[in-house]
Amino acid sequence: MPWPQPQEYNEAIQHPKTCFSDPDLKRGTVRRNKMDIPVAISGGFASVYEVTTPAGKWAIRCFIREVSDSQKRYAEISKALNILRLPYTAPFEYQQAGIRVAGRGYPIVKMQWLSGELLGDYVAANIFNQQLMTSLAKKWGTMVSEVDPIDWTAGT
Repeated sequence: MPWPQPQEYNEAIQHPKTCFSDPDLKRGTVRRNKMDIPVAISGGFASVYEVTTPAGKWAIRCFIREVSDSQKRYAEISKALNILRLPYTAPFEYQQAGIRVAGRGYPIVKMQWLSGELLGDYVAANIFNQQLMTSLAKKWGTMVSEVDPIDWTAGT
């Protein structure tokens, strides 16, 4: 199955009422730039859009290529994170046919939109502040030790 590319998602997501299967997202508005084009954060596997609905602000991850067993993987990750209840993770929902593009349903991941500084930007801005970098390294080590016991392949 060919996957939609970012431009195709941009076209579809301009019409939340018809592109989304999720009732809340159908009532949403996508963040747009000054030229009225949806703002997407794109990576190697997906484009992410900010959608505001009556229930809140959501990050919508739209895949631009297949990730094998994605539904199973996301279910297992969600299960593991629900068990751990870590303060630095956010719950998410995998929707198998969450968005329609050119008449076909494609999966999305819906999660709460979290605002904040990107890790890379924080490090770049504070790289010469030894106290902050030491604190960050300790916090990162704590986080890694908390998720290390999980068998991510089994979801527990």
